[in-house]
Amino acid sequence: MSRRAWWWLGVVVLLVILVVGGASLWRPTLAPEPGPGSKRPLQIGAVLPQNGPPAQIGAFQKKGIDLAVEQINGQGGIGGAPLQVVYEDSQGDPTKGLSALRKILAVSRVPAVFLSTSGVASAALPDLGDKQVAGLLLAVSLPGITERSPWAFRCNLGSDDEARAMAAHLASTPLRRIAVAYLDDEFGVGAEKVFQEEARRRGIHVTGSEAYSKDGTDFRTLVEKLRRDRPDAWYVIGFVRSSVNLIQQLRELGVKAPVLGNMALSVPSFLEQGGEALEGATFTATEFDPGSSRPQTKAFVDAYRQKYGETPAFFAGFAYDATRLLALAMEKKGTSADEIRQGLAGIQGYEGVMGSLSVLPNRDIEFPTRVVRNERGTLVPVSSSSR
Repeated sequence: MSRRAWWWLGVVVLLVILVVGGASLWRPTLAPEPGPGSKRPLQIGAVLPQNGPPAQIGAFQKKGIDLAVEQINGQGGIGGAPLQVVYEDSQGDPTKGLSALRKILAVSRVPAVFLSTSGVASAALPDLGDKQVAGLLLAVSLPGITERSPWAFRCNLGSDDEARAMAAHLASTPLRRIAVAYLDDEFGVGAEKVFQEEARRRGIHVTGSEAYSKDGTDFRTLVEKLRRDRPDAWYVIGFVRSSVNLIQQLRELGVKAPVLGNMALSVPSFLEQGGEALEGATFTATEFDPGSSRPQTKAFVDAYRQKYGETPAFFAGFAYDATRLLALAMEKKGTSADEIRQGLAGIQGYEGVMGSLSVLPNRDIEFPTRVVRNERGTLVPVSSSSR
């Protein structure tokens, strides 16, 4: 063979090597198949507000869920299978939330899903029943919501509980004439209705009641209308920044009467946003306290601060406990939707971050309630806890 022939043969061999080697370099990397000692992840869904007015609530909830999942998986998961959360954004909007839920159910077929905010959860209830999926409701205070679906479990203090606690507190004070401003959605409407009923039963007069929008910016007309009857105090029901803006405008217009609020308005960022307008404000709350020495609460707060570099709000605590309860139900009964439902229904006396938790016959989780006052960013108990 001539030198030229040998040279061309060498070029051909080199090209073959480059083509074969290059193909191996660009071959996609496939996830390894589960080995003998490992199992595929157990997926659960979460429809949270990651954008929009209630995005801050969703941020706390996601961190609480993620921390719980990280710890559960670090302890071996559920029967050796790790938990995996499929997130979708509801933006706090019922229509978008329902679409997000349907996307998760179509793609992932999860046996359980977290749903956040009353409007989104209410819109999703029929789908939970149709698809037979266990729903864990976070930041859902709508009275009686779990009675509308046997697949729904509320992991939050109900607005009916908060309304009763606030009315009971007012009954022990000289404040008898109350103006009410409530968010114009299912959460606000439900809470306002229960407060009206409970206030009437306790001899407290609601001087006026007005709804406001979560996207509103100018509340002066509302304030002027409600102040005409000279109420002793103002009860603002809401969970978004516009709720705090309303209170600030109330103060800017010279209203000096005490301000009352529900639990969602007592998170640190809202207290900071409200500043002097929220100084001395009274809120209903759970017994969750980031400074508590209670072992379960302290361990959670320490781990949360280490992971995220901030102090958790109760929204994170509710979500963390809900995730732990879900894992407990799976361990006790199984990982199908119906087994999860049976497992959750049987939980009694679970020592969680938010206290000693039990699932009631109506699938609400029972939380102790109390009333607190904002003193320069610190929530100080006003009355003893009640149930």
